[in-house]
Amino acid sequence: EYDAVFANYPLAMKARNLDSIGEEYLRRLSDRDQDYTKLSSMDWVFNRKAYDCVSGPGRVICIMANGSTWNTIDKRVRRSFLDRGIVEMVITLPGRIYDGMGVATSMIVFSHGHTNVKMVDASEECEKGRRMNIITDDNISHILEACSKETKISRIVSCEEIAANDYNFSPNLYL
Repeated sequence: EYDAVFANYPLAMKARNLDSIGEEYLRRLSDRDQDYTKLSSMDWVFNRKAYDCVSGPGRVICIMANGSTWNTIDKRVRRSFLDRGIVEMVITLPGRIYDGMGVATSMIVFSHGHTNVKMVDASEECEKGRRMNIITDDNISHILEACSKETKISRIVSCEEIAANDYNFSPNLYL
């Protein structure tokens, strides 16, 4: 077990692409937590695995596909994370920051004891490139400022408001 975990796992992976070890983990997870099924996106399976590796008051940061923050199939899992008070922050990242990959991403932060979630829409915080966008040091400073206080790209949202919005974790819904 660790104090902190950062996970930048394969994006848009399907459960059917798991090897036998991954299939066994998913089976054990779905046996003890009914919110997980073979239909769940792998993003939330990876998030759960990362979270399970942290002991005590640790923190987990995961990069995941944006679709997993709002899709219908993962609603039960998002509700479970939110109801347990472990979702600290969701940050929508700029598109096209991964070379050769068009999947839009978010960074999600898990820790303990939250009744609110910080939502940050950093989707425009980049230097636009022809094929790839670059997050500059200035962009990072602006994102960090948005993470530490409310700005025009960030807001603290109550868990009740997120529940009322069908457990949608997409920051642009709240800003």
